[in-house]
Amino acid sequence: MVEPHELSNKKEAILYSAFQVFTEKGYHQAKVSEIAERARVGKGTVYEYFDSKEALLIGVIKAGTKYYIEQLNESAEQAVDPLGKLRNILLKNVTILKENQNFRQLINHNFGVNSEQFHLLLQEQRQILFQKIQKILQEAINQQQIKPIDLEIGVRLVFGHIIAMDPEMGNLAEEQINSMIDILFKGLQ
Repeated sequence: MVEPHELSNKKEAILYSAFQVFTEKGYHQAKVSEIAERARVGKGTVYEYFDSKEALLIGVIKAGTKYYIEQLNESAEQAVDPLGKLRNILLKNVTILKENQNFRQLINHNFGVNSEQFHLLLQEQRQILFQKIQKILQEAINQQQIKPIDLEIGVRLVFGHIIAMDPEMGNLAEEQINSMIDILFKGLQ
């Protein structure tokens, strides 16, 4: 495991330390002084990069969701055809959430923060993934891999599978995950 102080710059170390503290203690119990201590920087240094604890949380979520979306995109691009891309996204999602339980907490919880900026950020990040899935579904339609569908409904169905495959809802065996994907692609008939 990487230690925060081993990262290439102070901002990365602060974000990584904040990620750890927020997921261990929750937003309200986290102290900026503890984040600074883990990053091996002064508390004032944290405030050089982030105006407030909420700004720090938003920075953590931006960095975390960027990583998540990059991982899903990289996985999708390893497939040649659109349905392979969707399968890879769904499987990578399960892998990420199984291997990074703290990350699951980061993307699934709002930490009791009710600011408009926080909610807009989460909505913006979801929209990026929505657009990626919509593009893949359109490719599948164009290549006649799936019948023409309402893309918004298709995206919501894929997202429903992403949620249903979350290990927090119970671990699924690989064959169960593949069965869910097959049902998504082929329907119930």
